[in-house]
Amino acid sequence: MRWRRASSRANTVYKPTTEFNGFHFTTPEMHEFPPVNPLKISNWNVERVLPGQSRFARIQSACFQIESDIWFLTETHQDLAPQTEYFGIHSGEPDRDSSFGEKWSSIWSRWPITPLKDYVTDKSRCVAGLIENSPFGQLLVYGTVLPWNNDPRAKVKGSFETYSENLTIQKNDWKRLRRDFPHTLIVAGDFNQSLAPAHYYGS
Repeated sequence: MRWRRASSRANTVYKPTTEFNGFHFTTPEMHEFPPVNPLKISNWNVERVLPGQSRFARIQSACFQIESDIWFLTETHQDLAPQTEYFGIHSGEPDRDSSFGEKWSSIWSRWPITPLKDYVTDKSRCVAGLIENSPFGQLLVYGTVLPWNNDPRAKVKGSFETYSENLTIQKNDWKRLRRDFPHTLIVAGDFNQSLAPAHYYGS
């Protein structure tokens, strides 16, 4: 999406001039937000980093340099904010032994984000929210961690059945979100899919 400058005066307003993936977005006035082109989304499994660890600061520094508009962090900590002024939402209490503040999923946004807890079935691993005031219009965001080969959830039914069951549950969440909020839906996180030969997840 390209932006044209609607005014050369001090209070410049940017408005979209082209379509984005075939859809026209209705956008708010841009006085309060810098023009962001394009929307930048990052996804990172930070492998259970905790405050006080040296890599906690290194990860924060890397996030700061990347400057994404929306971050999906998994196996993370609620205090790991990619930017100090970002807004965050988090999944609930993890379904495993964990330190205080650890989360399976967090979503951080440069724009205010409202949690949508009623639309998340697997609250221990997933999180959903609504970003209302982005330059790209309203955005639905859904952070996920799907089962993997050695997931404790797979002990009874097996990896494939457990993965399929959890994917169906989350798919129903996404359908409800799209039904009640007809906005762009962004799903990111740990899909734990075997999309490359380097590592097999068993899903």
